[in-house]
Amino acid sequence: WATQRPPPPFLTWLAMAWQARPGVLERMLQTRRDFVAAELARERQTLEDIGAEPGGPHTAALLMVEFAIRQFELELAWLKEVGQRMLPADPENLS
Repeated sequence: WATQRPPPPFLTWLAMAWQARPGVLERMLQTRRDFVAAELARERQTLEDIGAEPGGPHTAALLMVEFAIRQFELELAWLKEVGQRMLPADPENLS
């Protein structure tokens, strides 16, 4: 486990997404963004809950939740880039 990097299922799907029918990539990216945003909100609430427990924060639990939050924040930024680079430009939104 310390030296492995199993691919997340979403990355496996993304590798094949160029073959998807029109609109599928856009819908799946939005679905993933919605999921990641909801998970980020849940982990932020968990972080607050851990800090509010009697007896003070638990270091390992805090570190784990903080790591998850950072991953979700990074993935949201990355998903924006994926959309910009993989989706065709919308001619109606060009300035």
